[in-house]
Amino acid sequence: MSDVYATPNTVCGIADGTVVEAEDGPDLTSRVIARNLPSGEIAWVMAGFTCRPGSTMDGTVIVSARAAGSSGDDLTVVSVTTGKATQSIELESGGYGAKQISQVDGLRVLELGDEVLVGVDTTGIVWKTTSLERAEITPLGDGHIGVSNGLDGWISIIDGRTGEPTLPRTNLDANEVEWASDGYVLGVNESDPEYAFFDLQGDEVDRTVGESQFGFVPHPSRGLTFPLEDHINAGTVTAVDATGMPAVLSSDDGYGVFLRGGKLDESQSDLLWPRAVSADGSLVLAYGEGDDFAIYDKNGKAVITWPLATGLWVEDGYIVYTTDNSTQVLIPGV
Repeated sequence: MSDVYATPNTVCGIADGTVVEAEDGPDLTSRVIARNLPSGEIAWVMAGFTCRPGSTMDGTVIVSARAAGSSGDDLTVVSVTTGKATQSIELESGGYGAKQISQVDGLRVLELGDEVLVGVDTTGIVWKTTSLERAEITPLGDGHIGVSNGLDGWISIIDGRTGEPTLPRTNLDANEVEWASDGYVLGVNESDPEYAFFDLQGDEVDRTVGESQFGFVPHPSRGLTFPLEDHINAGTVTAVDATGMPAVLSSDDGYGVFLRGGKLDESQSDLLWPRAVSADGSLVLAYGEGDDFAIYDKNGKAVITWPLATGLWVEDGYIVYTTDNSTQVLIPGV
């Protein structure tokens, strides 16, 4: 890495090489700032608006401002590269801010606050689903949305076209669920491995016994899911490249790990649980030894190490991490 871009502001997202931030000022003032990477040069500013993490998608960002004379926050869809508004969305009530979840058949699916999902087209809100407190929202395939609540112990699946449930709330241990693009995987027993595979309607379509299913990156929490068939076949694969080919593979006993260059020794067990992988599968991002994370080559050699962060993810091809007082973006060398 040649440099780092750091900001104390809230990073709402990165798209097309532009980082979008919400800056809070005195007297409850706020503004949205877009900066070009790697220079950090300001591309555009919207005073009186704010945004929340996860509000960028497909080259747009959702910003919000308190609507004059109403109790709600109007939303505006803005081009990340130009700062030009492309759509306004009026809300009935809230104090929301919006996170973009997915797009399907001309609808944007947005998460408002932490308990409401809406489907929005050019005319405004066309469907609304509420009472999703403490739930995690995951875009699935074909416009469907996975909803899971680990604290209360339930999952459901919503059709993003209509807001109607494909799978009504189902009581189970949501922490044992791995979302697939066309359903979900349920860990029935990990010590004596048993996994069940369910479609979007909650019907069991397969079950494996005696074969581990570790789950793999890219992870559904980053908005990318894979078909059930891939999960069934993956077994102990823990990372795949952009073509779906394995990049990190564990041995059946869960102790040895294989990269593209071959098997590593057990001292590098941190590579069993990678955080991200390069498009060609030759580089793996994982926690290193001690208080750092690292990028490893195909032979397990750490080519870059960096101090451990409180949060770590990859967005728009950039490694992003948070510390106690800032968000930092690693800039690749040229």
